[in-house]
Amino acid sequence: KAANTIGLRETWYFGLQIASPTNTAFATEMWVDENKRVTEQIYIPGDNKPVQFYLLVKFYPLKIGDLIQDITRHLFYLQVKDQILSRIIYAPANVCVMLASYALQAKYGDYDPTKHKVGQLGEEPLIPKEVM
Repeated sequence: KAANTIGLRETWYFGLQIASPTNTAFATEMWVDENKRVTEQIYIPGDNKPVQFYLLVKFYPLKIGDLIQDITRHLFYLQVKDQILSRIIYAPANVCVMLASYALQAKYGDYDPTKHKVGQLGEEPLIPKEVM
């Protein structure tokens, strides 16, 4: 299992999603059923095109405090950040700025002019382009 490889114990929040090419011009995305073989659930093309799997959050807790493991919280953070940046999850501009400030605070700590230089963040995406 993918979860065991990264030491994830809170597996009930996650699922494997398949993005596979179909026999049409469109790709399909679906959740893998753990009780069935993958080959029974997807079309595998004969031309050896790769089938991509994504370990994604499938269920969200009512309270983030219910998450026990650091790796679980980190995976939630990465997915929500990605979905806000790609606008899958809508967040108003003021919320985007607030979330970006929390992420920077967690990563870099308090501002110290001797440690933090202008342009240090570089190209790190923090806020959706539409908000900039």
